[in-house]
Amino acid sequence: AVFGFGVGAVPGGAAGAIAGATFGLKILGVGFTLVSVGDFLDVVADWGEGKIDGQDLVKQGTLELALAITSLIGVGVVGKILQKTFKYLPASWRKKLEELLKKQEDNRTWRGTGTRDDPVVYEYSHPSYAFRDTPEPTAADLQRLGPYTDYEPGTREHLFARWVEYQTNGANKLSWEQWRNKYITIAGNRSRGAAYEQALRELLGYPATAPRSVKGATGIDRRFDILDEDKQLGIELKSGTTVKPDQLAKDTKLVRSGWTVKYIFGAEPDAETIAALTKAGIQWQVIHSTSVVR
Repeated sequence: AVFGFGVGAVPGGAAGAIAGATFGLKILGVGFTLVSVGDFLDVVADWGEGKIDGQDLVKQGTLELALAITSLIGVGVVGKILQKTFKYLPASWRKKLEELLKKQEDNRTWRGTGTRDDPVVYEYSHPSYAFRDTPEPTAADLQRLGPYTDYEPGTREHLFARWVEYQTNGANKLSWEQWRNKYITIAGNRSRGAAYEQALRELLGYPATAPRSVKGATGIDRRFDILDEDKQLGIELKSGTTVKPDQLAKDTKLVRSGWTVKYIFGAEPDAETIAALTKAGIQWQVIHSTSVVR
């Protein structure tokens, strides 16, 4: 019997035909793999010489490797070829490849999915938080100070200078501890709010844009954290649970004119707030979240 060495050989029987065809296809598969790997190395060469950028390397190189892998039953041959070839590449190319293939560093300042069991935990910068245990300043501490406008917010000097102003403006009703804690809370609100908004934008897939007003389109002076004028959609991001009466009044007018207004809270609002939003036709959602000082 004559047994074939390739798909074009004449077999001596059915078994020989199957064996010959299978072996022949494997040879073709290996050959195609070698061609694809060679094409991959050409792509790497172009990248190493600066002819294409990293993104093109990823797109073109991934395609060539995918073709190589799918041409084989297993990936062992590809791995061996690349392993043997990698060490012969120029050092500068190897370094670039190693850097490119490293896992991208996760630079997010938040974690979580927003459920009750897995809340979004976001970090924010709060320099004044370091003063939460600061004792009341002495007369000597205060004598050396100028007006609070001379100092950067978040500094001890600014804290003490604002305390002096509070004591001398006729509103001296809080103790040092009460006033200090209120100052620290207010000082961190803006940074905390900005961090919350950034976390939710990234979680929901919205671009990082500054709050915008719909006054030009509607005549109503209302700014939304997320705005899509084409869809007539305005989204308000709230790390807390309260709704300002003036905002509610403006949003009610917008809903009546055909806009969709949505509030996203960081915690469950109370029944009264929910009832007011429902009555106004305003959509709402809870993405559970909590903050931590960076």
